[in-house]
Amino acid sequence: MDLGKNIQQSIEIYKNNFATIFLASLVAGLVAGFTFMILLGPVFAGLSILILKIIRGEKGDFNEIF
Repeated sequence: MDLGKNIQQSIEIYKNNFATIFLASLVAGLVAGFTFMILLGPVFAGLSILILKIIRGEKGDFNEIF
């Protein structure tokens, strides 16, 4: 496993999808905070699904976090 290649690929994925990942993370954090961490698990599971779809090259939609 080439660590340098993996890091470079991660940076490229993040740069290409910065707005989606940043906004989804921000909204997920706000939702978790406003619900006193009751919805922490479901919202961050949705965020994880969104990021996995982006990594796999699929269309990741902002609505995945809900």
